[in-house]
Amino acid sequence: MPPSARAIVEQCYREESPMAVVYARHGRIPQRWPRVGTAGYVTQVEEVDTDVLKCAIIGGERIWVEGVRAHGEYPHAYIAPFPLEETEHDMLHTLTADVRRRLLTYLGLLEAIQGEPLTRQNIPEAPLAVAFFTAIAVQLPGNIKEFLLAIPSLRQLLLTEIEMLRHEIALLEEMAERYRKNAMPELIDTPLGAVSLN
Repeated sequence: MPPSARAIVEQCYREESPMAVVYARHGRIPQRWPRVGTAGYVTQVEEVDTDVLKCAIIGGERIWVEGVRAHGEYPHAYIAPFPLEETEHDMLHTLTADVRRRLLTYLGLLEAIQGEPLTRQNIPEAPLAVAFFTAIAVQLPGNIKEFLLAIPSLRQLLLTEIEMLRHEIALLEEMAERYRKNAMPELIDTPLGAVSLN
């Protein structure tokens, strides 16, 4: 981690002040910076080695990256608040329950295909938390996640995630069916009973 970045993290942690957090691929400065992120609070810092800090950051308000300029070895960004609209809409609790139900189905299918247990008991229940958790948890390319997190309205974000999960669940169900068929031995009937060809 560059010294300037380390200094920013340590200062924000020490002073309990927010820092801008955006998604970027590990180990490289992106050619095109994401336009949306969060003003997060650093709650824990652990030094893994001289070049790596492990940080726990709790997201706060959503931000919009208006521009990025070079500044020594680490870029500086111009940011502005980017609050979600329609956070008090009458449909939110119904939409949230729908997203949460579909997300549980999605994670269950993913677990069956990968053969590894996934943590499903920590899924939040509040509309805003469910919307952001879903955008992060579903296995999608970074540009799709950025698109989801940049949707202006919480209601529209939840509606979009319902359609997204419907599509992803259909794909996973097809994959799970193929996996089940490939995993099952092929049987043929003989006078002596069913015999496996494997």
